[in-house]
Amino acid sequence: MEKDNIPFHSLILPALLLGSKQLHLPDKIVSSEYLTIEGKKISTSLNWAIWASELKKRCCTVVVKLL
Repeated sequence: MEKDNIPFHSLILPALLLGSKQLHLPDKIVSSEYLTIEGKKISTSLNWAIWASELKKRCCTVVVKLL
């Protein structure tokens, strides 16, 4: 699984928000470097992930489409 986009949220997004001159800058940027589930790094090879087929069984289809 890829690292999350720390540079985007800490550098690029605030620059875009400043450029708009109308939007509030983030007060906090929370990052764990990797996407995690229950504190463990998501890994499809280790079968530690949220699978779309399982999510579809447990949630409304509309919710799954939004994710």
